[in-house]
Amino acid sequence: RFDKGQSIQLTSVPGGGGTDFRPVFDKIDEATDAPKCLVYFTDAIGRFPETPPAYPVLWVVTGPGTVPWGASTRVD
Repeated sequence: RFDKGQSIQLTSVPGGGGTDFRPVFDKIDEATDAPKCLVYFTDAIGRFPETPPAYPVLWVVTGPGTVPWGASTRVD
Protein backbone atom coordinates (compact mmCIF):
# COMPACT_ATOMS: atom_id res chain seq x y z
CA ARG A 1 0.00 0.00 0.00
CA PHE A 2 1.22 3.46 -0.83
CA ASP A 3 0.03 6.72 0.67
CA LYS A 4 -0.57 9.86 -1.35
CA GLY A 5 2.72 11.62 -2.03
CA GLN A 6 4.84 8.65 -0.99
CA SER A 7 7.70 8.02 -3.39
CA ILE A 8 8.48 4.60 -4.81
CA GLN A 9 11.68 3.25 -6.27
CA LEU A 10 11.39 1.23 -9.46
CA THR A 11 13.85 -1.55 -10.11
CA SER A 12 14.51 -3.78 -13.07
CA VAL A 13 12.97 -7.23 -12.81
CA PRO A 14 14.02 -9.92 -15.26
CA GLY A 15 11.28 -11.64 -17.16
CA GLY A 16 10.39 -12.71 -20.61
CA GLY A 17 6.74 -13.51 -20.97
CA GLY A 18 4.51 -16.34 -20.03
CA THR A 19 3.08 -14.75 -16.89
CA ASP A 20 -0.23 -16.05 -15.58
CA PHE A 21 -2.00 -12.86 -14.51
CA ARG A 22 -5.08 -14.69 -13.17
CA PRO A 23 -3.77 -15.52 -9.63
CA VAL A 24 -3.36 -11.81 -8.79
CA PHE A 25 -6.99 -11.12 -9.68
CA ASP A 26 -8.12 -14.27 -7.85
CA LYS A 27 -6.31 -13.13 -4.70
CA ILE A 28 -7.88 -9.68 -4.93
CA ASP A 29 -11.32 -11.31 -5.31
CA GLU A 30 -10.70 -13.15 -2.01
CA ALA A 31 -10.05 -9.86 -0.17
CA THR A 32 -12.85 -8.26 1.80
CA ASP A 33 -12.51 -4.87 0.09
CA ALA A 34 -12.05 -4.35 -3.62
CA PRO A 35 -9.21 -1.98 -4.53
CA LYS A 36 -9.88 1.45 -5.99
CA CYS A 37 -7.65 0.40 -8.89
CA LEU A 38 -4.81 -1.94 -9.86
CA VAL A 39 -1.62 -0.88 -11.61
CA TYR A 40 0.18 -3.84 -13.18
CA PHE A 41 3.71 -3.51 -14.62
CA THR A 42 4.26 -6.16 -17.29
CA ASP A 43 5.52 -7.05 -20.75
CA ALA A 44 1.88 -8.11 -21.36
CA ILE A 45 2.83 -11.56 -22.61
CA GLY A 46 0.87 -14.14 -20.70
CA ARG A 47 -2.52 -15.44 -19.67
CA PHE A 48 -5.17 -12.88 -18.75
CA PRO A 49 -8.48 -13.42 -16.97
CA GLU A 50 -11.29 -13.77 -19.51
CA THR A 51 -13.36 -10.96 -18.03
CA PRO A 52 -12.20 -7.68 -16.50
CA PRO A 53 -12.80 -6.97 -12.81
CA ALA A 54 -15.24 -4.34 -11.53
CA TYR A 55 -12.37 -2.01 -10.53
CA PRO A 56 -10.17 -0.12 -13.03
CA VAL A 57 -6.91 -1.69 -14.18
CA LEU A 58 -3.97 0.21 -15.64
CA TRP A 59 -1.42 -1.96 -17.43
CA VAL A 60 2.02 -0.35 -17.64
CA VAL A 61 3.45 -2.27 -20.58
CA THR A 62 7.22 -2.52 -20.90
CA GLY A 63 7.39 -4.96 -23.79
CA PRO A 64 5.81 -5.99 -27.08
CA GLY A 65 2.54 -7.44 -25.75
CA THR A 66 -0.96 -6.00 -25.74
CA VAL A 67 -3.70 -6.25 -23.13
CA PRO A 68 -7.25 -7.47 -23.81
CA TRP A 69 -9.01 -5.00 -21.49
CA GLY A 70 -8.35 -2.12 -19.12
CA ALA A 71 -6.34 1.00 -19.83
CA SER A 72 -2.71 0.71 -20.87
CA THR A 73 0.34 2.85 -21.32
CA ARG A 74 3.66 1.86 -22.83
CA VAL A 75 6.94 2.59 -21.06
CA ASP A 76 10.27 2.08 -22.79
